This record gives sequence, C-alpha cells and structure tokens, in this order.
Amino acid sequence: MPKERKSIKVESLDEKLDEKLDEKLLQNEERRKVRAAKRISKLKTLSPSTKSECDDLSSDFESPEKRRKLTVATPVPVFGSDPKKAITCKFCKLSFASWPSVSRHRKTCQLNPDRSKYLQSCEICGRQFSRQYIFLAHIKGCKASIRNSSDGSKKTKCPVPGCSEAFLFKTSLHQHLIDFHKRMDLKTVSTYKFKSFDEFVKWKTSIEDKTFSYYAQQYGQRNGRIYYYCQKDGENRCHDKEPARKTSRRNYKGSVKTNQLCLSMMAVTCESDGSVKARFYPSHSHKCLARDLKFQPLSSETNEYIRRQLAWSVPPRKIVENLRDDSYKRDNRGKKRSLKRDNLIKVKTISERKRKNKANKRYADDDATSVYMKVQALMNESFNPILIYKPQGEKLVTGPSGAENLPEDVFMFGIQSREQLEMMKKQSRVILVMDETHGTNQCGFKLLNLVVKDDFNLGYPVGHLISSRSDEATLQYFFKAIKDRCPDMRINCCITDDDPALINSLEAGFGEKIWHILCIWHIHRTVQCKLKEHVKNTQLVDEMYQVICLMIDAKTEEEFNKLTEAFLCEFGQVSPCYKKIL
Repeated sequence: MPKERKSIKVESLDEKLDEKLDEKLLQNEERRKVRAAKRISKLKTLSPSTKSECDDLSSDFESPEKRRKLTVATPVPVFGSDPKKAITCKFCKLSFASWPSVSRHRKTCQLNPDRSKYLQSCEICGRQFSRQYIFLAHIKGCKASIRNSSDGSKKTKCPVPGCSEAFLFKTSLHQHLIDFHKRMDLKTVSTYKFKSFDEFVKWKTSIEDKTFSYYAQQYGQRNGRIYYYCQKDGENRCHDKEPARKTSRRNYKGSVKTNQLCLSMMAVTCESDGSVKARFYPSHSHKCLARDLKFQPLSSETNEYIRRQLAWSVPPRKIVENLRDDSYKRDNRGKKRSLKRDNLIKVKTISERKRKNKANKRYADDDATSVYMKVQALMNESFNPILIYKPQGEKLVTGPSGAENLPEDVFMFGIQSREQLEMMKKQSRVILVMDETHGTNQCGFKLLNLVVKDDFNLGYPVGHLISSRSDEATLQYFFKAIKDRCPDMRINCCITDDDPALINSLEAGFGEKIWHILCIWHIHRTVQCKLKEHVKNTQLVDEMYQVICLMIDAKTEEEFNKLTEAFLCEFGQVSPCYKKIL
C-alpha cells in the first residue's frame, strides 16, 4: 500500500508539471501574436503601399510553421547580426534583420518606381532627401544662411523698378523678365553640344574674343553642372577674410566689378561619354568694351607659349612682338580688327614671369649656398663635370693636388662636360684659344673661356672658369685639373691676349712649353694706343696705322722685312722710339 501511494503522488506531480508547461507555451504564443500585430500596425502607418503585404503577413504569423519559413536565411547579403532572421527587399533582393529596416529601405530603393513619393524636397534650394533627419538638418542650415544675408534673403531681386520678385537662380530671373516684363531685347538662349571639353573651351574662347568679355567659374560642380558667369557680375568688394593692406601698394588697374547684375552665363553639363552640353545665355546687362580686356587672364595656350619661349631664352620683348602679331602695324590701324588679351600684354609682365621662373630654380636665397648645392648635385652625376671648386673663405671642395694651398679669400669654380672634354682632346692638337672676360658679376669675378675650332670652322667652348684672381699661381690649378683628367692631351698652339699670366699658367699646368700666338685684335689695339701716345698729329697717325696693318697682314718674312724698312725710312724721323716698338 505505501508503495502504491508514492506512485500515485508521482503521477499527480507529473500531470501538474505538464499543465504548467502547456500554460507557458500558450502564453508565449499569445505574446508572439501580439508582437506580430504591433509590427504589422507599424508597417501600415509607415507605408501605404505595404498594406496588402501586411495583410498577408498577419496570416503568416498565425502558425509557428509559417513563421519559421519567413525566417529562413537567404543567400543574399544580410544587413544584421543574425543571417537566419533575414528579410528580403522585393525590389533589389537585399536582406535586412528587421521589418522596419526593410520598410525604410523600400521607400528610397533605387529600383522602386514610387521612390519619388517618399523623397522630401527643400523649397529654398530644390534639393531632395531620402531621410527625414537629414532633411530637417538641411532646412535649419538653409534658412540660417538666408537670415545671415544683408536683406534677409540670398535671392536675386528683379532689376525692373517696382518689381518685388526675387529668385534663387538666374535662369528663373531670365525667364521672369521675358514672361512678365516682356523684355524682348534679351537674346534667345542657345544650347550647344561638343564632343569633348577641349572643344567647348575653344568655343568659349571664341565667344569671349568676339564680345570682349570673360566667363569665370565661381564654384565647383553643382548637381552635375559647371556654371560660368560674366566677370562683371557681382559686388566690387574684397572677398578675402584677411585684413586690409597696411602698405601703400594698390592695384592701379582697378576692378572689373561695377556692383551690377549681369544675366549672361553658361551652364555646362559633362556627360558620361565625355561629351559636353552647354546652355548659353548671351544677354549682357552692360556694354562690352575693349578696355575690359586688361582685366582678363591670359589663356592656357598663351601661358604655355610664354613658358616655352622663356625656356628657350627668348627675350621678353621678342615674345611680346610675337604675341601682338601685326595688330599695331601702321597699315592695319584703319582696319577693323578684333583685339585680344594677348595683344595687350606688356614686356614688364613677361620680364616679371622670367624673374620668378629664375628664382624658383635657385637652390637657396644666397648665392654661396645655391652654388654649393648646385656643385654637389653635379658631382653626384654619372660624369662629374666639376674640375675645381673652392668657395671664398672656405677650404677646397674638389680639385687637383696642391690646390688646397690656395689662399682663403680665393674663389674658383671650373667646369667641363664630357662632350667638351672630348672636343678639346681632339681639336687642341690644332689650336686653343683662351679669352678672359672682366666684370661678369657684381662680385667682380673674372670668366675664363677655352675655345677650339670645330669641323665647321666655328668656335666651340670646351671649358669655363670663374675666379676671383687671374694670376699664374691661381690659374695653373685649373689647367692641372684638365691635365689630370686627360693625361694624353697635347696642345699644338695657343692664342691669348697680351697678358703673360694666361700662357704661363697654361704651361705650368700642363708642364710643357706651348707655342704662343698673340691675338690679332689685341695687337691692333696696342698699336693704336702707342701711336696716339707718341704722335699728336691725327692725320699722321692714320697714315702710320695703315702701313702697320700691311705689315701685320704680311704672309712671308721677306715681305714683312721690306715693309718694316720702308716704315722706318718714312716715319723714323718723327720719333726714334718706333725702332724699339717695331
């Protein structure tokens, strides 16, 4: 009996537990139905287009089996943490984690044909937004920008007296003037199509040349378009946030802005295939005069032409003459020719651009540092063209042995390229010319050039030296550096002026005797100086100089001796010192 009672008690407990579990399952099922009803009601309030779908969903949520089918994962990407609970958009097949996300996405889906119904547009600027919080933030900023303006609005007022209309876009103002004010003087708007943007730029330049105007791009792309406005449109004020200039410098050219409205503009649309569509509003609110050309910038083609000419070391005056063409010639003054901005360019403008280009190429502001950095760059090349370099007041950087003993105040900079070395090695067996130029720079340094005769009987420079001194003790290291670089070089003959330091330094550097010839120009100059010094009669000086020129041009020694005897017999009594001179 006791055992049976225990079994009865156990069975009664099991039954009670089963009843409680069934109650909990029923409660959970009711809770699921309530949640599903709430979700469906929310979907109905969010989108009218989803009412039919919500009716189907309410029936699907009645049984757990249908509910499990709806939560089966799909192979499309899921925007949520659990891919098993993904819900797919019927337009683009993207999956989301919850129904509110799907509903919000369907409104603004790119494939939704009714997408425009759910976009919110700004009445001020016309922009459309798919999210309400973004739209509200834009409205605040858009209204605030209007309140901050001087007259409470950024809109452009109608220029007709008595009209209070204001427009945000100039295109609307242009249409308003035609429709309401019957402005028949406004030219018709034209639309042009171009194959490329470069073709559009050429057309734009031709329009500007004909009308003496210029269209500037004031902003970047807006809604896929580029807008070009007339240069006279706008206020005559400084747009920079910097304080006013404190110096007396001013732009004497003036300003092109005249505080007036100009309706002329270009609206350009760049297509995906590279073509360009331009809508041109040609009507100006002012007179187009040739005097406004001075405010226009130079074209890109002209700037490129000036850059190439300056790179070729063409003088600025010659560049200006080429740009002006024949517009200023006397024969063309009466003709009706359209002036261009290139015709008004000045030599000062080209010279200033040349100065800036030259300054940009400098390594440093001071000459000493700039030369040192340039020498270091040349020494790091495959062929080192630096023969000797000693900065003034510093030690020797590079040079032959013994050059380190040069005085501290000496400056030497010798250079010779690979081509110059080969030409000197080949043509110095014929003749070598040395010429020294004084006063080449503000420091008073001297320039020594080595020149040989090429195959075309023309002078070919083969070496250069800039030095603060031109004595034998200094110049010999320059020639010694050439000899060290090419030990088998031989010089047949050398022509110099009447300064013995040049030939002496050359012989000291090469370590051999070299046949020396004086320059004919220096001989004539020396003879003229001596004649003027000893003879006061100018007519006699001319007669004596003509005879001496014949002596200099004599081709044989016998001819030279005969001319010398004749000169002494004729003019020997004038001054006995001529025997010493000859």
